Amino acid sequence: AADSSGLADRLAPVFAGVLDSDGSLASREARLQDRLRDITADRAELDRRMEAVKRRLERQFNSLDQLVQQLNSSGNFLLRALGQT
Repeated sequence: AADSSGLADRLAPVFAGVLDSDGSLASREARLQDRLRDITADRAELDRRMEAVKRRLERQFNSLDQLVQQLNSSGNFLLRALGQT
């Protein structure tokens, strides 16, 4: 007896399992959407942390810049004082 079902009839159950709303393709898409949300949240947190690091480094730089100016001023004062003696 010859099989009367065609190729499409035999593949239909396979595709149905993949393409159904609860099939493997939909499941994979849902996992990818979850991962995308996680990555987006991680990037936002990284942006916040980087901004905090930037502000901290700017404060440190400004403090060190002021210290260098004070040391230069003190050095110039000492050079003038020693040069006058």
